[in-house]
Amino acid sequence: QRLSLYLIGIGTNFTLRLNATQHLEAVALDAWLDAYQASNRAVNVILDFDGAGAFVTNLVAPAGRERIVVAGTRAWGTALRDKEGLVSFSQYFLSQVFGGQTIGESFNRAKKAIRRVSGALRQRAELDDDGDGDANEKNVDGAVAQARYLGTAFLTGEDAPHIGSVVPATLLTAADEVVIWAAGITDVNGISNVWCVVTPPTYAGADGLLQTNLAFNAGLNRYEALLTGLTNPGSYTLTFYAQDNEGEVSQAVQSEIIRADAYEVDDA
Repeated sequence: QRLSLYLIGIGTNFTLRLNATQHLEAVALDAWLDAYQASNRAVNVILDFDGAGAFVTNLVAPAGRERIVVAGTRAWGTALRDKEGLVSFSQYFLSQVFGGQTIGESFNRAKKAIRRVSGALRQRAELDDDGDGDANEKNVDGAVAQARYLGTAFLTGEDAPHIGSVVPATLLTAADEVVIWAAGITDVNGISNVWCVVTPPTYAGADGLLQTNLAFNAGLNRYEALLTGLTNPGSYTLTFYAQDNEGEVSQAVQSEIIRADAYEVDDA
């Protein structure tokens, strides 16, 4: 009695590319879902492609029917996909789903993660679960999604590594380098590698994000690396990952390094 659709690929606002000659239009998808929900059935729709938010306004639910629509980015917005998809809304959203979180909680955490890692792109995810086609309504959207799951309401899939803590938010004033670290990393299958994706203040989606690998420091019982070249003023977002020997990847954990600007606040 509940259908879940996950649409991902190459999109341009109101259409999603299926192949070289076929595209799925938002109005067509809405008509199919309306027909499916003519009887009392619920639908979850998750969209992750450029301009996915434009679909939300078209996917208005029939009266009295439950339809949760999640878009990884707003209309006309870019859907970031870097590091073979490890830096993406889907990666952050699904890692929460597989960890047993509700659709609503998975969305909230993925929304924050993609917003921070996308730098100047400022990717903004959207959710509509009251069926009116208007996303992210304060004190309106989110209540239904907080009580719904994709699949069963318990841990799904393989156990993933867990990152206990990472370097706290740090302010740099004179130095242009800092030791970054991640600690308390555990997994029943053993840890294969730990790394950090760095989003500089100037990142706007054109170039690939910097990735730095962390080495284990037995004396401090943590993984660490020296991050250098932090010369631009602003916030460097740190997104940490760990992978176990079975290939499972942890949920992303974030922090930031802030490079102070001696000429602010008046830029004189």
